[in-house]
Amino acid sequence: MKSDTQTSQVSRLEKAPSPRREVAILIAATMFLLLPFICKPFHIDDPLYLWVAQRIREHPLDFFGFEVNWYFSGTQPMALVINNPPFGSFFLAGVSLFAGWSESALHLGMLAPAVAAVLGTWRLARRFAAPPLLSALALLSLPGFLVSATTLMPDVLATALWCWAVVLWMEGLARDRIGAFAGAALLASACVLTKFVGLGLIPLFLVHGAIVRRRPGIWLAVPVAVALVALAYESYVYSLYGIHPFAVVGAYSLKTRGEISRLSNILVGLAFLGGTATTAAFVTPWLLSWRQIASFGLAALVLAVFSFASGVAYPQVTSHGARWLLIAHFVVFVWLGLQIATLAVRRLARAQDSDGVFLACWIAGIFVFAAFANWTTNARSLLPALPAIAILLLGEAQRTAAAKNAERYLLLPIAFGAVIALVVAQADYALARSTWIAAKDLAPVARSWNGPACFIGFWGFQQYMESEGVRKASFPVSTLNPGTLVVHQQSHDAPPDTGVRILERRQYPVSALASTQSLERGSGFYSDVFGPVPFVFGQAPAYQFALGVITQDASAPQSR
Repeated sequence: MKSDTQTSQVSRLEKAPSPRREVAILIAATMFLLLPFICKPFHIDDPLYLWVAQRIREHPLDFFGFEVNWYFSGTQPMALVINNPPFGSFFLAGVSLFAGWSESALHLGMLAPAVAAVLGTWRLARRFAAPPLLSALALLSLPGFLVSATTLMPDVLATALWCWAVVLWMEGLARDRIGAFAGAALLASACVLTKFVGLGLIPLFLVHGAIVRRRPGIWLAVPVAVALVALAYESYVYSLYGIHPFAVVGAYSLKTRGEISRLSNILVGLAFLGGTATTAAFVTPWLLSWRQIASFGLAALVLAVFSFASGVAYPQVTSHGARWLLIAHFVVFVWLGLQIATLAVRRLARAQDSDGVFLACWIAGIFVFAAFANWTTNARSLLPALPAIAILLLGEAQRTAAAKNAERYLLLPIAFGAVIALVVAQADYALARSTWIAAKDLAPVARSWNGPACFIGFWGFQQYMESEGVRKASFPVSTLNPGTLVVHQQSHDAPPDTGVRILERRQYPVSALASTQSLERGSGFYSDVFGPVPFVFGQAPAYQFALGVITQDASAPQSR
């Protein structure tokens, strides 16, 4: 006679959806969450990858062979500006062959990497004894993934390649299949040629292979092949443009990270880790005792107070008083980050095989890269860790839920997390649309000006202003001819010199309940230069623009 436990396990297996049905559910869920954003205007670094894709259509072997004014210092070679390999732009160029260059067409094409990342997580969850369907849905519910999947930047593509490279790597180790190893090497190499974070697969495979096999073998060919592809890319780029891409990226990171303390790196890294994976707030009550959760909350509060008092992190107190909303978000996100890190360590300590080591090293490696090696801490740099985090959270939650016979309730934390992710994704969409509206409104003003005109701005605003025939300024502004009209996108600090008389200020509302990139709110989803958290709830501030004219006298009074 079967025991009650065996009977319940058989019953759960009978009720579980078939693999085909789970795949269909995941594809439908991904489409349902992302299709509302397919008309999102070009945003943040989208133009860089778009311009490279357009170059590829004309000169596929000379992908960086043009110049761009991105940093206001005049035109520079694209190879010095983009700091990423071109495979993501090759993907966009391929999409454009069939669908064209419109925002909606390119976003539709980018649904494929999003689906691939979700299905890769589903496949990996089966390997790591986590609920496949729930783990993949959990990935979709994370703000870091959902917002990134609404852009044209190659981060989601790199994450998808990372996941499937790991899938094939695991199959190769389990069955000693040369074909699986070859596929893992191919996909891992494509990941490196999409984002340099893919280089993290080399030490991950080396450590895991050494633990599982304990001696050299055919498995070593995978990390070696990936390293050789990276070196071949380095050599090819140097032969074309005379620069070493790894050295350029490293120098840029050292320059921007040089004056930031290690404690600040850790705290902001934890805040971004928790903020990009907020579903953890609804899952961890299944996994940790209330005493543990309260202890982590107290630790996060103490760390935040120390960092604010010592100036280790970001200034949370300004001339207008304390930024309590930002402080609250920082504490909550650090609290979540600590819990995720603890679960990874606990999984590592409890592991009876190499799986726990692999998951912990996966998450830890990406965290170190995002918090210390990348030029800035942002949600995009943590993205490759999110599949592992989703698998870790749901795998641990399933154990607890099975013991309590409450597995049917595991969809609730995912649903709550998805609501937060949708609010944040809508906020980023609203910010991009506000920028687009501003460019469409201000470009005719610049074109009709009786004299030269230019703009000061970045990202999607630059794409739309230049497409309207308005050129970008170069610093210092005082070198511009008197009488030049300047349209200033004030999402950044004001230009570093005077001599501009303000004619008019315009505001463009951002209709959202959160902010993803705002100096005023302290949110920096795409760069912690803007703030120590990826997003902040609350009414988003309006996008500010100023129209000014270059004067002959730098000390001329400014009208307000």
